[in-house]
Amino acid sequence: ALMAVLVTPSAARPVRAAAYAVTGMGIIGVIDNVMPEVAAHIGLAQFHFVRSAMALCLLPLILVWTGLSLRPVNLLGVLGRSAFLTVGMALYFACVGFLPVAQGLAGVFSAPLLSMLATLLYGRRVDPVSARFILCGFVGCLAVVQPNPAALGWLAVGPLAAGFFYGMGGKVTRTWTAQENVWTLTATYLTMIGVLGGLALLILPPGGDDYITRGWAAMPWHVTLFCAVQAVGALIAVGFLTRAYQLAAPAFVGAFEYTVLIVAAGIGYLAWGHGLNWLGAFGVVLILASGAALAWWGDRGEVA
Repeated sequence: ALMAVLVTPSAARPVRAAAYAVTGMGIIGVIDNVMPEVAAHIGLAQFHFVRSAMALCLLPLILVWTGLSLRPVNLLGVLGRSAFLTVGMALYFACVGFLPVAQGLAGVFSAPLLSMLATLLYGRRVDPVSARFILCGFVGCLAVVQPNPAALGWLAVGPLAAGFFYGMGGKVTRTWTAQENVWTLTATYLTMIGVLGGLALLILPPGGDDYITRGWAAMPWHVTLFCAVQAVGALIAVGFLTRAYQLAAPAFVGAFEYTVLIVAAGIGYLAWGHGLNWLGAFGVVLILASGAALAWWGDRGEVA
C-alpha cells in the first residue's frame, strides 16, 4: 500500500497530502531526537555520508519491488529541487547538533512565510487571509527559536536560513517535479547531501571535538544504529513529504507539518530533558493555531 500511494501520478488531493505530511513529520519528530547523541560522537559530514550510504543501499530493493526507474522526467528540475533541500537540511542538521530539535524545526517552519514572499517577488497574488495566518505562524517560530546572536552566533539564524531553503524546495516540488516518482526525488536528494558530506570528509582532519568541523571518527555501535534508524526513517519520511508537496500547495502542506513540534518537543523532553520556556510554549501554540487555520482555509488561499 505504501508503494502504491508513492508512485501514483500527481493530482490535487489535499486530504491525502495532509495525511502524508503528518505521517512524514511525525517520523522526523521521533528520529531527529537521536541527533544530540550522534553529534557527541561523529561530525555533521560523517553523519550525512553514512546516512545517505545506508539509505541508498536500501533503494535497489524498493526499485525491484515497485518496478520503477530513477530516470527523471525533468533533470534540471530534480537537481534544482534537491539543491534547495540539501542546503536547507545541511543547515538544519548542523543546528540540531546543538539546539533542541523542536527549536530547530520551528525555524524550518518559517518556510511558508518565505514561500509567500517568493510568490510576491514573482509578481503573483497572495491571498490576504492566508498571509495573516502565515505571519502569525512566523511570529510563533521566532518565539520558539528566540534568535540571540550574542549568545548563539550563527546558530541564531541557522534554523531560519534552513527554513528559507526548505521552503524553496517545497515550493518548486509541485511546479518543477510534479510528474517525477517519489523515489527519484528522494534518491537525488540523499545522493546530493551524501556527496556533500563525503567531499567535506576529504577536507576535514580526522577526529576533533567540534560537531561541525569534525572529520571521520570511530562510530560506537549505538551511533551506527542511530544512523541506520535515520536512514530508514529518512527514506520513508522524505518520500511521504515529497508526495505531499506533489499533491497540494506548499502553504497547505506546511500547515500540517507543524504537528511535528508536538512530537519533537515531547520526545526531546523525555529523552534529553529539553523543555520550552513560557515564550517558547506560546510560540508552539501560535504555530499550531496558524497551521490549523491554514488547513481550514485550504486551497482557497493557495500560495503556489
